[in-house]
Amino acid sequence: MGRMVAYAVAYALAIVVGRLIVLPETNLALFWPAAGVGALWALVTPSRRELAVVTVAIWTLSTVGLGVTGIAWDAAAVLGLANVANS
Repeated sequence: MGRMVAYAVAYALAIVVGRLIVLPETNLALFWPAAGVGALWALVTPSRRELAVVTVAIWTLSTVGLGVTGIAWDAAAVLGLANVANS
């Protein structure tokens, strides 16, 4: 459980870092460190059941992180799915 919380915190921080530099025209980040954190998180997950939890956590954290930092909530939900597919 501690490892899961550590990855969730790292993922949330990576979202904040990624959203620090956005393109004004599109409001999208220039780089997305959360992709690397999410991929690593998914790779080190030991079981399929835990991977399902990680998948939901990545979607939730991405959607909330993007929504709170200025992306429209419907777009944030779709981009959250893209983050899950990326991981």
